[in-house]
Order: sequence, then structure tokens, then C-alpha cells
Amino acid sequence: MSIPSEQAAVRDVVRYFVEHPESADSLEGIVRWRLLERRFRETSDETAAAVGWLVGHGFLQQIDIPGGRQLYRLPAERLSQAAQLLGENVS
Repeated sequence: MSIPSEQAAVRDVVRYFVEHPESADSLEGIVRWRLLERRFRETSDETAAAVGWLVGHGFLQQIDIPGGRQLYRLPAERLSQAAQLLGENVS
């Protein structure tokens, strides 16, 4: 038996239980983790693009840390320009 390709929900739920065979969850719990996982996947690329744009335009500073990871921060000298980007005033 094969799962129709348009049945993403079926695939998501089966994949979860195959990857976590000892799991048990309520319908509400399954909905919760499925929505969180989907939302994470959808926003991950969007957020990476936004951070890349902000770094490229000097609104965020990238700080490389051990392990190949990065931290990001708003340079103090860009605070007022960043607030202007939002249409807000900073005193």
C-alpha cells in the first residue's frame, strides 16, 4: 500500500512514529508537534534570508563562535537606523 503524495499529514505522522517507535501521544499532542515542526521548517529559510539581508546591510553583526556557529547582534551605532527601518523613534 502506498500513501498518496498529497497526503502530507499521513507521511508526517508515520515518519514521526517510525523515527520514534516507543512514542505514544494524544491527537492534540500529535497536532501540536506536527504544527511546530512544519512552522519551524517554513520559517527557517525565511529567517536565514532575513538575517543574511540584515548582516549584508550592516544592521546585524555576525560573531563567529567555536563549533562553526554564529551569534548575531545589533551594533549600538546602528540602533537609530534600525529603529527607522521599523518606523520607530529611539531616544
